Amino acid sequence: MNFLQNKNLDFKRIQEAVVLFAIACLTISYFGGYYLIITTIGHHSRLLREIAIVCLFLKVLTTRYNKKEFCCVGIMLLLAYISYRYSGNTRALYNFLTICALKDVDLKKVFKAALVSLCFIVVLMAVLALLGITGKVSVTENFGRGAEISTIETRYYMGYIHPNTWAQAVFTIFLLIVINFYEKIDWKGIVVLLLANYGLYRLAVSRTCFLCGIAMIVLLIWAKYGKKLFEFLIIRIGIVAGVTAVWGIIFTSRINIADNLTWTIIDWKIFTGRLLQAKVYLETCGLSAFGAHVPDTLDNGYILDMGYMRMLLENGIVIFAIMFIMTIAVLLYAFKQERNDVVIVTICICLYGIYENLAIAQIPANLILYYVSALLFQKKRDYAIIN
Repeated sequence: MNFLQNKNLDFKRIQEAVVLFAIACLTISYFGGYYLIITTIGHHSRLLREIAIVCLFLKVLTTRYNKKEFCCVGIMLLLAYISYRYSGNTRALYNFLTICALKDVDLKKVFKAALVSLCFIVVLMAVLALLGITGKVSVTENFGRGAEISTIETRYYMGYIHPNTWAQAVFTIFLLIVINFYEKIDWKGIVVLLLANYGLYRLAVSRTCFLCGIAMIVLLIWAKYGKKLFEFLIIRIGIVAGVTAVWGIIFTSRINIADNLTWTIIDWKIFTGRLLQAKVYLETCGLSAFGAHVPDTLDNGYILDMGYMRMLLENGIVIFAIMFIMTIAVLLYAFKQERNDVVIVTICICLYGIYENLAIAQIPANLILYYVSALLFQKKRDYAIIN
């Protein structure tokens, strides 16, 4: 009997190791490794992601699910496959497959693996850029966002394809630090994060990253030194309403922004043109239940940065609704378990999603989705494992 128990324990450890390896591969690929592969193997290579998806499939195939869990897994993977058939996009597949594969996996180890692998690829990209092997350290040009048409800026991006991409990778490190070391963060840690956020802004000049970083700092101070405020029902209702409103920003696409001076000013001053981008893409691509192919650039030159509109168009109404429900469910669960770190991360990622698609599109950037597995596959008496 003990022999069988030991073999079962060893097998679960192997399964967990396979998943952690897959998470590391996804993180490295998503946050920089993919760019390196493009320059060496070819544009169509997905080497690390292919390795990760095989590992995740193996974990799902060798995991025991009860009847309810099996139905949940089947429905999610079926919807992801349908979305892929309609749009050619694999993000829903990666998201749902990872959620299903995380059953019986310690989330502490998942977040540590994500942090270590993300730090590795960010440092590697920077070193290669500084050595002149691949990518650039900085660029000086007109980014088309200044008050004057001729505004020239110098922005650093340390081997990445854009300063915002590098800034988002570093900001995700900040969020993973909050998750992994929340209990140890004191006022000194908050000051370090504040200085790091300001330093990142001075280099990358990413206003989105800087503002989300400020939001993270403010929420950290609130959670650490005004913890009881998080317990007020009205505050929690306000947070849920705010997150819902952020996701509901897609409905601004019903406004004729170009012909409305007030909305034009709001769009460019606050959203840097994201609302107009979303409206143009919605009118061009249209809505569907399971998504459609969304081009990176339209014939008229527009691009789509807003994460929520791209998710809606690429994955369709059904998966968009599921992703929203998952986000709110994690937020409510965090309130119930008094996990203020999860609340902070959820709010920051949702805010980032207004401006950048990569922030909410897929695991490993959308850290919220890791917690979904705890809600779906952990028994009530085992909920503490999320900590």
